[in-house]
Amino acid sequence: MRNRAKLWLSYAALLVVLAVSMTGCSFDVSVPVLKELVLPGQSSLANASGLKTNAEGKIVLGPLSLGELCGFQNATTFQETVLTELEDSITGLPALFLGSMKITGVLLNEIEFAATTGDFSTLDRIVLELRADGESTGAFVAQNPDGFGASIGLVADPPYDLVADSGGNCIEPFYTVEGDIPPEDVVFDLILHLTIKYRVGLF
Repeated sequence: MRNRAKLWLSYAALLVVLAVSMTGCSFDVSVPVLKELVLPGQSSLANASGLKTNAEGKIVLGPLSLGELCGFQNATTFQETVLTELEDSITGLPALFLGSMKITGVLLNEIEFAATTGDFSTLDRIVLELRADGESTGAFVAQNPDGFGASIGLVADPPYDLVADSGGNCIEPFYTVEGDIPPEDVVFDLILHLTIKYRVGLF
């Protein structure tokens, strides 16, 4: 009986340690929020020569809307929608914690344009602006005078808090590109690289 009591005490102590250690934790995850987007090439533009240019004579295309992104209005909505769809892809987190975790923050570290058809080699600058309820809440810039490859990463420094900065609204990304228009359409996915902050309540 005494050994059983010791066992229960040890188990309870382990749960306390776990509860303390899992408080204020975080994990990283990549979310492909939009797929098969199209950057129009010369073959799709009726009059590429009539587009506006910058001071260097490079063509400026945009701002172009990518459509609204919802699910980040608050931590609860994110957990019930976006995170639920990602459960199978989350690594390094015990499955038993997924049902008892409480999301406390959703930080955007990087926005990636990942080409699936064609590439971004003709572009030398891209600006992505996030708007919520029609107001600008953040802008991200990437530039490479030699042109990009099949992927463009726009780093958020400091990280952008999707829940707090969206003000409880869906967010709408707009992008503007500078450089030479690609000869053909570029098909790409938009991927958000996030840090999810959470705590776990075991009791």
